Amino acid sequence: MVKKNRQFLVSVLLVLTLASCNLSRPILNKSHRQYEKAGLREWTTDSDSSSIHWRKVGRGDQKLLLIHGFGASAELQWEGVVAALHDEFTIYIPDILYFGQSTSQSHQFSPMFITRQLHASLCLFESDRVMVAGLSYGGLVAGLFAHQYPQKTRALVLIDALSPFASSAHTDSLAQAHGYNDIDEILIPENGKAFKPSLK
Repeated sequence: MVKKNRQFLVSVLLVLTLASCNLSRPILNKSHRQYEKAGLREWTTDSDSSSIHWRKVGRGDQKLLLIHGFGASAELQWEGVVAALHDEFTIYIPDILYFGQSTSQSHQFSPMFITRQLHASLCLFESDRVMVAGLSYGGLVAGLFAHQYPQKTRALVLIDALSPFASSAHTDSLAQAHGYNDIDEILIPENGKAFKPSLK
């Protein structure tokens, strides 16, 4: 009985996986077309046995780094934001290590390792300070990025983020590094246009 249940579960998972791959293909094609309209450029940087795949859209003077969440597609996760902001911002959208087209020979999966690799890669092509926005696990990486590299961070937006800080002392030091007395919780609606006011 247990063996039949296990086989049934494996069969169901296989069918669902194959169905989701086929169903997501039209969505990915639509998303990619949206990025192409915004002037999509793609490349990969290599540093310290890691390769990070980057997307760049937009032509604005302000620089924005968008860090996707755990298990997400960078391309799908930020589509609405890119559509709303590409006229005013230059937007960098990496696949963080171990996701999408980014790879690493290292078996480290710590958020700090990912943050260091992301910073090293970004510094290869962008000398300006950037606004950093992260969603969920990407918010954890964004918070660590801002804490470790305040000289590279112009602003920080955390969206439904995991906290990288174990104590309020760390949170206070992050706020002070960016010239704030308090960090307020920022809730961002899914609508990309509602994202704009938090970047000003």
